[in-house]
Amino acid sequence: MADRKQHNINYVLAQKNLGKLLTIRTPQEQFIFLRGLNAFVFEEMILTALKHQGYRIIRNKAYTGDGGVDGMVFMNMRRHLIQAKCYSSYITARELEDFIKTCRRRKVRGLFIHTGKTGERCRDIARSSDVTIISGKSMLNLFLGKPFRPKTEFTNLVNQAFSGKA
Repeated sequence: MADRKQHNINYVLAQKNLGKLLTIRTPQEQFIFLRGLNAFVFEEMILTALKHQGYRIIRNKAYTGDGGVDGMVFMNMRRHLIQAKCYSSYITARELEDFIKTCRRRKVRGLFIHTGKTGERCRDIARSSDVTIISGKSMLNLFLGKPFRPKTEFTNLVNQAFSGKA
């Protein structure tokens, strides 16, 4: 019962914070705002924003003990696990690799959505996996209701073809 009540509180706060984010003028100020949020409210904001974009989402029943999965979304007829990180430092290769292992074990794709910074090593790790890192402008577009289309198998193939890696 307490978990349900806390979910409802965080959901309401997520709705309010999505509205507040629209009033913040610059991306820098938006990131400062996002980085100051409670991690569970940030998770709810992601799920709510994905739902507003027209995707079907599944919320976890609890915030802890979730095995590193903060929710699920169905995109392009496929299930994607979500990992949310709300902080200002660099994401670590270890966090990303753990999430990739979880996605592989469950045989699904993943979205690693964060407010921090992404180093080149993490970008390389993600490129060779079915996990998409969403941060920066893409993340802000999601929250602000702008067109949001994370990379898909097709865009990966197109990018490889144009880069000569196909």
